Amino acid sequence: MSDSHPRRRSASANSATAERSLFRLLCRYYGLFTLGFLAFVLLLGLGEQIGLPRILIGYTFLFVTIGLYAGIGVMSRTTDLAEYYVAGRRVPAFFNGMATGADWMSAASFIGLAARSTCWATTAWPLCWGGPVATAS
Repeated sequence: MSDSHPRRRSASANSATAERSLFRLLCRYYGLFTLGFLAFVLLLGLGEQIGLPRILIGYTFLFVTIGLYAGIGVMSRTTDLAEYYVAGRRVPAFFNGMATGADWMSAASFIGLAARSTCWATTAWPLCWGGPVATAS
């Protein structure tokens, strides 16, 4: 069969349309999440300006973050192994790269660099993530 077969062309056209649709949907989700996060941080800043206790602001940030994470987990649950590990291989490279970068620049690596700097008994903060770390002694 050649690639010009109507059934193959429609299948590849449907696949391309589905990928574009998923990309637009992910862009919308990431955009809404970013706007919501910025609004939340601005509201916390406003709360600080009007005199809310810092402990209340801290607990609010903690519990809203945990609640959001739990909500995403409940909405995204799956029993299919391929869906769990690689999202059915449907996530575009751009968003997969964003997730990988966010994981790499997470608080765990940030705290780990601070611990490594402390173990070296230096007073300078590491200047970059990963690789050689420039420090002053």
